[in-house]
Amino acid sequence: MAGRSGDGRTIAALPRFDRMQEMTSFSARPTLANVIDALGGIALEVVELPCGREVCIDEVVLYDPADDFGVDAGRLLLGVGVAGERRVIDLLDRLGDVGAAGLIIKSPAPLTPAVLAAVQRNGVAMLVLTPAASWFQVTVLLRSAMDETSAMNLGDISGVPVGDLFSLANAIADLIDAPVTIEDRASRVLAFSRRQDEADPGRVATILGQQVPEHYVGLLKDLDVFGRLARETEPVFVEGFERGMLPRLAVAVRSGPELLGTIWAAVSERPPPETVEAFVGAARLAGLHLLRHRQEADLSRRFHSEQLAAVLQGGAGAAEAAQRLGMPRQPLIVFAAEPTGKEGSEFEGAQRKLVDALGVNLAVVHSRAATARVGGTVYAVVPAPAARDDGAARGLSVARQFLGRIGSRDPVVIGVGGPAHTIGDLARARTEADRALQVLRRRGESHGAVHYDDVYLDSLLIRLVDTAVEDGEGLRGPLQRVHRHDREHGKDYLATLSCFLDVGGDVRAAAARLNLHANTVRYRLRRIETLSGLDLADPMTRLSALVQVRAAALGK
Repeated sequence: MAGRSGDGRTIAALPRFDRMQEMTSFSARPTLANVIDALGGIALEVVELPCGREVCIDEVVLYDPADDFGVDAGRLLLGVGVAGERRVIDLLDRLGDVGAAGLIIKSPAPLTPAVLAAVQRNGVAMLVLTPAASWFQVTVLLRSAMDETSAMNLGDISGVPVGDLFSLANAIADLIDAPVTIEDRASRVLAFSRRQDEADPGRVATILGQQVPEHYVGLLKDLDVFGRLARETEPVFVEGFERGMLPRLAVAVRSGPELLGTIWAAVSERPPPETVEAFVGAARLAGLHLLRHRQEADLSRRFHSEQLAAVLQGGAGAAEAAQRLGMPRQPLIVFAAEPTGKEGSEFEGAQRKLVDALGVNLAVVHSRAATARVGGTVYAVVPAPAARDDGAARGLSVARQFLGRIGSRDPVVIGVGGPAHTIGDLARARTEADRALQVLRRRGESHGAVHYDDVYLDSLLIRLVDTAVEDGEGLRGPLQRVHRHDREHGKDYLATLSCFLDVGGDVRAAAARLNLHANTVRYRLRRIETLSGLDLADPMTRLSALVQVRAAALGK
């Protein structure tokens, strides 16, 4: 979600209150207490809180020493790469001058007496990242913690705001005296309660990854736990199946016959009947919350899709839509992304998963990145550095980092366009991204990213070929004679020519691809020139022939 201020590299921030203000109202600003209660002992450890726990947080931002972004009032900085006593003290002094909320650094850290004195002197909270957590994981968890406090207040059920799953998780944890997680049907963590540090390493891994690890999913399937949850209304008790692992009490969350998700409590022993009864009651209550949560998520997706579509189409409404999405006034990169290897309903599901994954991953770069599915393609608009020369390289780097994070198990191709230096330029950048994506499709690539500048000629050739196909044109005149000769004499000269043109006129490369001797390829090319009257040494002739043979192949 977008932050409200600054052009720094924002990681997690309050939702922009003006986005959906006609439909929703929001609660107070998050504080250090919210972050510590949610992540303390899992991803973060407190070093010093010189001004207490109730310091308000406006944004959580990634501090980049090279660009010197992020130092501003009310901000909690992620000090990636900040190390050494002198550098930490200098940064604390600057944060104190502007009234920043706090600093998070990687553990082990230079927590010397001089550093601790600087913390107290500047009144800046200091926290450290636990060894088990990565910067990316803590970024995602911080967004969740911030969203808990900024949750939509649309009424309440038993004192818990409707759809606020984190508050619900805390309420259930208090009710049964055990830390809990609320998960969807795919074992993805939707919310978690406080006190997770009382659980075990398996629960910590689940929280950090926002997903039950595959190893545990496999064990639970072997025990038919998921099957029982799908069939039964009573909670399922699962003994700890690994050394150091606490037992679990799990219950299904339903709306009528529909399974919406599950609630998992890490307990020390089999709970008494009254606790089990309370857990069942909590599950019934959770059904209403999960339904509202899903409805609000769908509403948010539609809202972002409509606004992003308006921005990417350009025109009179683009600037207003960009303002609603909180897009910053700086150069912007456009991604056009698509899952590969999927068809039909699986493709639809993969697209929805891609929207979520891309949105979460881009939050590591900038929380004001906007992501949505528009017209069958997943788009993202990402802020780029202000310098005109490196925006394209930066955008391509971000796209490839995302592909590296998700791995090839969920293959995706991404076309990158821009940078657009004004909102009015975004329609052009979107066209560039679409054309770059088209090149990847035509190449048959399954997992990769390219910038339009790097495949401009390929894109131009594709458009020439498509124009020829649309006009019903393929082989003409000279190449028709070659085709007729192939058909009448059982030859494959056109296939040889097509391969020769595909490798840029390199005879040896064509011979290797065709598994022929280079002299055989040269002989066939001379026969083609004789039959057609074409001069294959002429670049324009080769271009014309390439367009024709590709158009003919597509037109079959």
